[in-house]
Amino acid sequence: KDHNLRHRPGKRRNMNFGYARRIARLGPIAKHDKLARAVDSMDQLCLTTGIVLREQPWARLGFMCYIILLHLWVIYILEFHSSAAIPSASRDPTGIKLPPGMSS
Repeated sequence: KDHNLRHRPGKRRNMNFGYARRIARLGPIAKHDKLARAVDSMDQLCLTTGIVLREQPWARLGFMCYIILLHLWVIYILEFHSSAAIPSASRDPTGIKLPPGMSS
């Protein structure tokens, strides 16, 4: 039995990630030591985050609220600030640019 995977109430879990396959040992990543260490660090952070989100309901709720607010902010930015990037020539319904001095 793997004691790292079983949750015992009242005791802190041993955060040993020896049971997880290391991503950095795959293919071309393994050839570069600094890159492999960076990938291992990010992988360990993701595993720890997954454990916390699995065990803590308030953390899951906070994470879901963060994701929802992030999406609403992106929708707001795209909806209300994308019109400022449209050039003034495209506001002309005909789309024809007249030479200077000529008016329609």
